[in-house]
Amino acid sequence: MDVKGSRVFASLTNDMLSRKAEEKRHFPDRTIDVCATGTITLKPDRARVHFIVSTSQGKETAPDAKNSVTRRSDYVIQTLHTHNVKEGDVIKTSSLTRSDGLFHMVTEISVVFVDFTKCQNVCNFLVEKLDDTVHISEPNFYHGTQSLDSVRRQACLLATQNAHQKASEMARFLRQALGPPLVIREAETKEWEGPSFQQDSSSNRQGSQTFQQRLTNATFHISTKVFASFEIHTRDKAKEGKT
Repeated sequence: MDVKGSRVFASLTNDMLSRKAEEKRHFPDRTIDVCATGTITLKPDRARVHFIVSTSQGKETAPDAKNSVTRRSDYVIQTLHTHNVKEGDVIKTSSLTRSDGLFHMVTEISVVFVDFTKCQNVCNFLVEKLDDTVHISEPNFYHGTQSLDSVRRQACLLATQNAHQKASEMARFLRQALGPPLVIREAETKEWEGPSFQQDSSSNRQGSQTFQQRLTNATFHISTKVFASFEIHTRDKAKEGKT
């Protein structure tokens, strides 16, 4: 039985394996390891304002207390409708109390605005038209849950994109071809509200603030860092793999 062909094949196979082992010994980790960051800023998309209407002084009867507040609270509701505020964004609650034989009525109207210009216009108009028995809170800016979840995903994807671009440029500079990723790991995520740079903004939150200051202090920032490891190949081998 002729086994020469088998011996030649085995010899070639052993030579190839030994050559690959030699390459691995000289180049054990032909990889590029990079870290990259993705940072995104998101301004608030909602503002909540409370309109509190109360009796200026106690009333002898409950109907008198209710009527005193109802006229002004109805005016607030009418103003909101005039400015096309959706009914689903308005919550109205009322409470009637009795103290020293006199009735007191308080109605709170909580409104969520998605249009901040409309929010300013409504508040300014009611401050001008109503007396001190109607208290208008400062707008409380915040973010919807879906918008925060979305921006967190975007920051991670941006960091991954930056890592790939960074590794690609490094490989090109070294005259190598970038291979597939071996490891991609989210290493760190930081979230904060306020200025674009991280700092203790508690001093900015104290005392009276302008509309824009409140908007800035409620702005959401997220910075996500990822670690990625990519294979690298010589350009000749990369061309051979495509053929």
